[in-house]
Amino acid sequence: MKNAFLQGKNIVVTILFYLFSYIATFLPLIVLDFPFWLTLIIIVIVTSFAGFLPVDLALLGLWVWAFIVALNGPQDIFAILTYIFFGIKVLLFLISIVSELMSKKET
Repeated sequence: MKNAFLQGKNIVVTILFYLFSYIATFLPLIVLDFPFWLTLIIIVIVTSFAGFLPVDLALLGLWVWAFIVALNGPQDIFAILTYIFFGIKVLLFLISIVSELMSKKET
């Protein structure tokens, strides 16, 4: 019973992770209001080369741009979601930098 519960928990965490990943990919594109063809190209590139450093840095740049646009634009649900997910992205970025620095300090 306990194993079934833990496996169920892992499935929920996995689903939440993928949901967050897709929202993190699409939300800046919605806020920036790119044309459909450009949005499609960006989505294909981001999903095809996920984890590749230049693509991740470009996506982080899109997040910063979308955050600035959301601050200056109308305050709707997309702007609020942009603030929340931008904060999460920045927090995760800072945690990864600190953990990398701490691991180099130990060696």
